[in-house]
Amino acid sequence: MAKDAQDEQNSSGNATKSGSGDLAELRLSVERLTQGLQLMLETQETQTEMLRALIAATAAPVPAESPVADALNKLAAIVNAQTSQLVAVQTSLAQLPRAVGAEVANGVQAALSAAL
Repeated sequence: MAKDAQDEQNSSGNATKSGSGDLAELRLSVERLTQGLQLMLETQETQTEMLRALIAATAAPVPAESPVADALNKLAAIVNAQTSQLVAVQTSLAQLPRAVGAEVANGVQAALSAAL
């Protein structure tokens, strides 16, 4: 019977030690979760400030005369001119097989006519 009482004390003592270990692990988990949430909050605050700065920058009036805008307009005009030239080249290339065929046929016809 004394052994049963001693076993009961040991098991309740182990339960207390185990319980305090579980509590420490739980506290550590809660602390880690809290730190993670705080970091997330700080990140969101930083992103919010960046978004506010972007919105303010896009809402700011653009000066009427801007060297960048002038350069972009010139670039757009050059690209449009090049596009027109490329369309003309494409049209010429599309007609080339027909034109070459006609010239070859004319040359063959002329050669045959000269031979007769």
